Amino acid sequence: MAAYPFRSRSCFRWPKLRRLTRTVRWDSVVVFTLGTTGPMRPRALLARIGGIGPKVLNEALRRLERNGLVERRPYAEAPPRVDYALTEAGTALLTPMRAMGAWAARYADDVLDAQDRYAGRADGG
Repeated sequence: MAAYPFRSRSCFRWPKLRRLTRTVRWDSVVVFTLGTTGPMRPRALLARIGGIGPKVLNEALRRLERNGLVERRPYAEAPPRVDYALTEAGTALLTPMRAMGAWAARYADDVLDAQDRYAGRADGG
């Protein structure tokens, strides 16, 4: 047990956390858009994000809802209306997302230079 100080009862939740943190291309874009604009209807999200299809958006919204980051809010109206909003957990995710964005803006050139150096070395250069 001493060799693994991080081990605790919570480590049994790791497979579930891995599912939550699995990289899905559009999830972070949807979270960021909802965090920037507030609650939105799916059609408005499609227009605001651009480049995403209705099926992919629906899959992302369902995944985010299942993970507790987005709340689906139906309204009893004719015709039926639904919008999506960030939950408290989804809103809390905006802080590390913005930090990652700031890191990327600061170090993007360094990373690209390193990739170029590595590619040149791998090509025998």
